[in-house]
Amino acid sequence: MEMRVGFDWRLSGDQPCALLGALKGLAEKNALDDTRILAGPFRLWGDGDTEVYYAPFHATNTAARVVIVGIAPGRTQMRTACRAAARALLAGKSEAEALDAAGWAGSFAGPMRGHLIAMLDDIGLPAALGVSGAAALFDGRRDLIHTTSALRFPVFVGGANYNGRRPALLKHPVLRVGVETLLRDELESIPEALVIPLGDVVDRAIDHLASLGAVRRERCLLGFPHPSPGNGHRRRVFEANREQLSDAVARWFHR
Repeated sequence: MEMRVGFDWRLSGDQPCALLGALKGLAEKNALDDTRILAGPFRLWGDGDTEVYYAPFHATNTAARVVIVGIAPGRTQMRTACRAAARALLAGKSEAEALDAAGWAGSFAGPMRGHLIAMLDDIGLPAALGVSGAAALFDGRRDLIHTTSALRFPVFVGGANYNGRRPALLKHPVLRVGVETLLRDELESIPEALVIPLGDVVDRAIDHLASLGAVRRERCLLGFPHPSPGNGHRRRVFEANREQLSDAVARWFHR
């Protein structure tokens, strides 16, 4: 496959529909495995060790009151979302319903979600939203949040999940454009939602968009640690920033 330096993160024309159709076709053959979703039309761009792949993360909840932003979908999220979308299509669901199913199936699943929920509880987000606890945001009150990533599609470097540092997100021309297009589009489509970037890498991406005038800094909860179990500094950073994060939540929802 020829490398495309000028990769368009927004995709083009009927490309998203064609990719969803390809996922459905693989599922019909019981062949929706990593070997196939990491090849062929699902490989969107590559240059050296850095590659971008497709996953069905298109849906945006424009009525959300909170946007939670990770770095990029990893291999597990990619696999889970592809399978969820394919199952929905095989069940006769619409493309919009399939995308919704994919988005929720791949949203901060596993131990990461538990850490995220605990921190959101601690800074008073549930009370500000009028729900009993942050766990409700991933269950019965999913209407209140939108989950996304600085880079919408899975990125792998040397075959491993991209961590936002090597290469540096904002210094890599193709990855930076991903932030400046798709993430910018999403945040501008939900202008009144509180933005919670997860970790310093995403903080810098959001601050970059603020410098471009695409997002107001006062709606951004900077300093929130990434909830990954592999983030050994998570608790220390959270404890250091807990008060300012709580104050920022209160200011935003009582302005």
